[in-house]
Amino acid sequence: MNLLNFELADDFIAIDYNGEYLDLHNNYDFYGFEYITSKRKLIFTWNRSNKEWVSKTSPNQIVLEFNGVSLFKCKERDGETPFSEDDCLSSIGFIGNDLIDEIEGFSQSKPTIGCEHLNLSFESGFAVKIEALDVVCNTKSKS
Repeated sequence: MNLLNFELADDFIAIDYNGEYLDLHNNYDFYGFEYITSKRKLIFTWNRSNKEWVSKTSPNQIVLEFNGVSLFKCKERDGETPFSEDDCLSSIGFIGNDLIDEIEGFSQSKPTIGCEHLNLSFESGFAVKIEALDVVCNTKSKS
């Protein structure tokens, strides 16, 4: 998987976009995803949190667009966890392609040959695994 215009941070909770550290765990709330099967495209969206520590100059929205999706797996959320945890990313990282059944783990912040499956886990236990040709990050700010 090629990360076209961003990198994952080494702490596995943020992305580095144009030199800016965008903390998906603490400063953004996961909004949801759209899977467009006819285009093999996945779109994941986060909105900036309204918590007092979040900078008002940070982008209002972060969108990760996956193109050429060839693997998309989901693990259900934990039914005992409060729904308030559904929008909080726990971790994001790459895992070996041979660990096809492992959906919550990760081993590195950069894709390498044989380690190109991206896992996103949320505090609710919900998790996804994605294999795609590339992913691009877009941000939106209020005009």
